[in-house]
This record gives sequence, C-alpha cells and structure tokens, in this order.
Amino acid sequence: RQKKSSDLNNRLNVINSTDNAVFISIHQNYFESEKYSGTQVFYSPNDPRSELLAEIIQTTVKSELQNDNEREIKKAHENLFLLYKAEKPAVIVECGFMSTKRELALLKTNDYQQRIALSIAHGIVKYINSSQYAEG
Repeated sequence: RQKKSSDLNNRLNVINSTDNAVFISIHQNYFESEKYSGTQVFYSPNDPRSELLAEIIQTTVKSELQNDNEREIKKAHENLFLLYKAEKPAVIVECGFMSTKRELALLKTNDYQQRIALSIAHGIVKYINSSQYAEG
C-alpha cells in the first residue's frame, strides 16, 4: 500500500512539475452489467482546460470510431487521485468496458487498439491546436 501511494505521488510530482504538460491516462472500464459500453473520458476539476481536452477526445473517438456511443465526459472525484490532484490539463480515457463481451473482443484485437489509440491521438492534436491550450 505504501509503495502504491509513493508511486502515485511520484507520478503526480512529474505531472505538476512539467511545463506545458498534458496528462492522458489510458484505462479499460468494468461494470457488473453488460449494458454499458463505449469510451468515456474523465477530467480533472483543477484546470478548466481539462474539460475541453476531455470533450475533444470524447467527440473525436465518437466521430472516428464509435458513432453510437452516447457516453458523456465526467468530472473526476477524489477516488481518481491523479486527476483530482493534477494541476495541469489531465484526463483518464476509459476505452471501453471489459465486462461487455462484444467490446472485450474488440479491445483484445491489435486493429481496434490501434484505431482507438489513433482516435485519442487525433483528439489530443485537436486540443493542442486549440486556442485554449495556447492560452494556458
């Protein structure tokens, strides 16, 4: 437990001490029910640019890969330590639900992994090219 806490604090220090940092953490979601699917992005409450970053990534993934995805971005609470404490634009991208058989099958393929990574990358580029990023 102490090692995990130390690791998280070290990561947070890197995020907050790096000039012009944008923190993106990639995860897979899980829920007891198979009714949930799709990418969802959580954002830090500490930097208003985080919400824009989340919105751009979510919109880009939807338009490029998941046209039927109706999930919306969400503000992180204290259970998402790095986002909750980050002082830079920061998001967690939940790429899909491992608890949904159809989505798990996709998440296991190299092709889908590359397509989701490319969609996220496109979103990051759009964010970096936005005027709000430049203003920060």
